[in-house]
Amino acid sequence: MTEMTLMLLVAGLVLAVVALGVFAYAARQGQFDDLEEVKFQMFREETR
Repeated sequence: MTEMTLMLLVAGLVLAVVALGVFAYAARQGQFDDLEEVKFQMFREETR
């Protein structure tokens, strides 16, 4: 493998690990708990 290919492979793996870490963090914080509720919030808010 050439040096550039190896560098791109490592960069891709690092980005994949970071994306997985961000997803795991969001899942632990409850960001994906109730996805259906968000679309109904605008109907419950009072108009000004």
